[in-house]
Amino acid sequence: SLRHALPAMPLIAVFAAVGAIRLGHGLASGRPVAIGLALAILVLPGLVRSVALDRLLARADTRSLAGEWIVAHVNPSEPVVFLCSPEAEPQVPENRDSIRQRMAFLKGLSGQRTGGAGIGFYELQWYSRFSAAPDRFSVNRNPLAVEHAPGLCVVAEVRATPWNQGRVASVEDALNLHPGKSVLETVSFRALKPGAPAPAYDYEDLFFLPMTDLEDVERPGPDLDVILLTDTEPKSNSAPVEARQPDANQAL
Repeated sequence: SLRHALPAMPLIAVFAAVGAIRLGHGLASGRPVAIGLALAILVLPGLVRSVALDRLLARADTRSLAGEWIVAHVNPSEPVVFLCSPEAEPQVPENRDSIRQRMAFLKGLSGQRTGGAGIGFYELQWYSRFSAAPDRFSVNRNPLAVEHAPGLCVVAEVRATPWNQGRVASVEDALNLHPGKSVLETVSFRALKPGAPAPAYDYEDLFFLPMTDLEDVERPGPDLDVILLTDTEPKSNSAPVEARQPDANQAL
């Protein structure tokens, strides 16, 4: 990973300082044009990429946009199902039951009673009074756990990345996992421009920004579809679901 080179940065900074001092001596010795041109050739490519990267990072992440759309358009009583890698999950406020599932997953993953270092973060959320608020969502990573719910919100990661190990999901997958349901609405949140080739990623860069071809990127984040499902034939004890239209300013 590129970030593994960070410990070498202080030494590189020392060499850069020595080079800057020598360039300064060169400018003072009567060769300003040649030294200035060489400096520009060395600095300009990195400067251009740094500016492009900062501009992309300043834009809203697809995970933030998807989470905001879910909060604005989905009833908290409807379960949310993630068909995506943990790194691609939208930012959705979770209720206590959902947070408890996360803690149980971490404990099972680590094989320890403590659940590892990440468990403390979720414990703080669980004890917070906000997790008991009625506008919090039940988030599930097992689609079969919510198959009897009349309405569902499914989040699918639709582009292969190192984080999902090439496994992508689709509207068809959501319907196959939940037979008897139909699509009420699908809203897409895309990071890449239409027709952009598959980029190469640094596995540990969770901004989902490629190492090359930044010109093909609209914003950081994975490519996500938010799919609203409803019973094909509403049950007698459930109210009909009203169709909701996406906000044009949020749906990409």
